[in-house]
Amino acid sequence: MMLSAFVISLPKRSDRRKEFESAWNASHCGKAISYEYLPALEVPEHITGQARVGLCDLACAISHRRAVALAQAANLEGIIVFEDDAVPRNDEKLAEFLFVTLAKAPAGWNTVNLGGCSAQWRPATPALRFERQAPGLFRVRGMVTTHAILYHKNVYDEVLASVPTEEEFRMATGDIITTRPYDQWLGSHGVMLTGEIPYFVQSGSTSDIIGCPHNSSVADLIEKTYETLRNSPNGPPTPASIF
Repeated sequence: MMLSAFVISLPKRSDRRKEFESAWNASHCGKAISYEYLPALEVPEHITGQARVGLCDLACAISHRRAVALAQAANLEGIIVFEDDAVPRNDEKLAEFLFVTLAKAPAGWNTVNLGGCSAQWRPATPALRFERQAPGLFRVRGMVTTHAILYHKNVYDEVLASVPTEEEFRMATGDIITTRPYDQWLGSHGVMLTGEIPYFVQSGSTSDIIGCPHNSSVADLIEKTYETLRNSPNGPPTPASIF
């Protein structure tokens, strides 16, 4: 059995796709996942400053919305969405996590964090917290992540209803500033699951999708977070235990 995935990437960033393919081909990911590229929505160059940051947040969300819409149209049980700076880690255990651990997941889950994270691994609202569900599996609230995410069909309708369409984006003015970026909405919505180890991390490259440079210590922060998870029976009680 293979899971399907989309990799969202700006058409002009062939360098990022080359890096993604190199990391993917050196990993074990191809045993469990097949992928294709999906063009990311681009913010016009003339929009700058805070307005650009807000629109980049929105463009990122709409890029994910594109993938979810295609998955729903194809009647897929689930779809994995990568952003093009996701780098495999612990990938030799990925298939086991996806096909064995998730079979024991609680009913009603809708998303799975596969370890990607945003620029500063900041907690969303409500506060970041974990609850053990099964060996190797946690239910998580407040995790900020869009770089490697598995969407179940349970959440398709809500994503499509909640995230603006491409047409609405094109009608938006330069004054728009998102008050709740998509990764924060995702991190506090429904039943998100995560494993005890990260399966993907960011490359550390500058992101054209979210519009800001990534923190060079992202991978270290992820490892520290998951080390805390492994060493605590119920996961970290507060965000403060991570930093």
